[in-house]
Amino acid sequence: MKENSVPNLEIVLLLSQSQIEIEGLHFSRAFKEENNREPFNFNLGYISLEGKNLPDMMVKVTETLAQLLKEFESNEVALCNLFILTTRMDFSGEGQEQFVDQFVKALPLEKREKIYSIMVKEIAKNYYSHTHISKKNPSTVSEWLDLFNQAQYLHGFSDLSQYCYTLVKEDGKPLRYDYVKQLSPLLRATMYHDFELTPEELKDLIGSDSNEVSFLVASMLEKTDGSGELPSWLNKELIDYIFKNKNSIAQHTIYYLFGFIRYESKRNTPIYERFRDLMKAKLRAIVTKKDESLNDLINALNFPVEFLSFLSFLESLKIDLHSIEPTHFETIAKKFVASINKVKLGIPEDLANRNYTDRFNLYYLDEPKYRAGITLLSVSLLHLKADENKQLTDLFYDFKPLYFGGYEAKAMAVNFTEFIFLTFFAIENVSGLNPGIFSSYKDLVSKFSEILLYPYVLEAERDSYMWDQSENQLTKQNFSKYLVNLSLKNIHKKECKYQLWDQLHSDVNSFKTAEWPFQRHGFNLPKEKEELKENK
Repeated sequence: MKENSVPNLEIVLLLSQSQIEIEGLHFSRAFKEENNREPFNFNLGYISLEGKNLPDMMVKVTETLAQLLKEFESNEVALCNLFILTTRMDFSGEGQEQFVDQFVKALPLEKREKIYSIMVKEIAKNYYSHTHISKKNPSTVSEWLDLFNQAQYLHGFSDLSQYCYTLVKEDGKPLRYDYVKQLSPLLRATMYHDFELTPEELKDLIGSDSNEVSFLVASMLEKTDGSGELPSWLNKELIDYIFKNKNSIAQHTIYYLFGFIRYESKRNTPIYERFRDLMKAKLRAIVTKKDESLNDLINALNFPVEFLSFLSFLESLKIDLHSIEPTHFETIAKKFVASINKVKLGIPEDLANRNYTDRFNLYYLDEPKYRAGITLLSVSLLHLKADENKQLTDLFYDFKPLYFGGYEAKAMAVNFTEFIFLTFFAIENVSGLNPGIFSSYKDLVSKFSEILLYPYVLEAERDSYMWDQSENQLTKQNFSKYLVNLSLKNIHKKECKYQLWDQLHSDVNSFKTAEWPFQRHGFNLPKEKEELKENK
């Protein structure tokens, strides 16, 4: 114990090989056999105490531990080894942690802090070093959340890393953040304690270390049990930084807080509610005036998930659309056209790899937040400049040839057409718009009908949902066609707010050969989907 320069994780194994013979004391699982399920690729072993003389033995161990603590009080590495031994003591009855408690109470905090630093540094070098997960070095909110998810089942009830926190953590209080900063990413991911920052620490991080802020945000988003007090550092200062920062913190935060992919078990906690309220207050304060940081954020969003999550976030404010600064709508519209162009540019690679992916996430159309997002998108398209209007029309032509390709190509074309159709028609969810602003919008709808509607109708009629009258099961797979038919029914019955759909309605009726669902008696809103009526 005196000679090592670093703690010896094999200390129990070494002792088991000595000639120690004490009645009632034996070593269990004390052999170095490779086991990739263990944090260090082998079991650290246990010192088991048992037998009829257990009470006397416990007294003897307590006395011996006190002597060793005094003997090695100036040797921090030896104290680390002694600490490891206290965590490996195994006996029946109550007070399983009594030797760990004795160790902690015997040393002043300053000494325990040094032992903690040495221990977590040595553990980090070896902790699951035999696996790929130990090499991960996350730098974004999303990467941190991925690591949390991968690490959630790694530590067991006797994990040495978890005992280390007893060295410095005060009972009933969160762990200080200066202790957390000493941990490797993987140790942070397996830590289950709350932690706290001082205002000065938060200010320093905001000014210098975006990776640490990403970790803070991810830690809040990962907290699911709703226990403990709300962290004081979840405050306006942090939210201001999230919105102004040039990295991906804001877009990932918006996605997890307001996105249409549900994590309901996590989203009903006090932390989530507080986080959402602060984010809403910030967006409400800047969306009604010119703010370049908001436009920068919009341009950084990935399409479609983060992009539509942001629009859902904006919709959740329930503010008068006329009060939103027009330049933000213009930025949204321009970003949308650029995103569609990016999808188009990726088509050759997708087709070459036979890697069909729905680039519009229509699978989530049954989520009200997704539909709220495309409603705000439809309003944004009213602000398209002439150049972007032409670019979008050109994209209609670019997607049209896909209808004459193979299965993957046709699926891409159908998804694009349905996404555009439903986005255009989502303007019907918005009341009080001046008909005078629809000139270019109506022209865009007409171009869409002229270019894409005919091949879409031919391809759509291959889908059993369109022609099979017994097909009444509403699924994620056919939900987009259900919404298309619901829109056509409103047009057919002249129940629309705006006069935009005459050509589209005429073209559908001219092109189709089957009786579509919207024409059938009884086609209506399924009871389980009545929230569609509230789609705004």
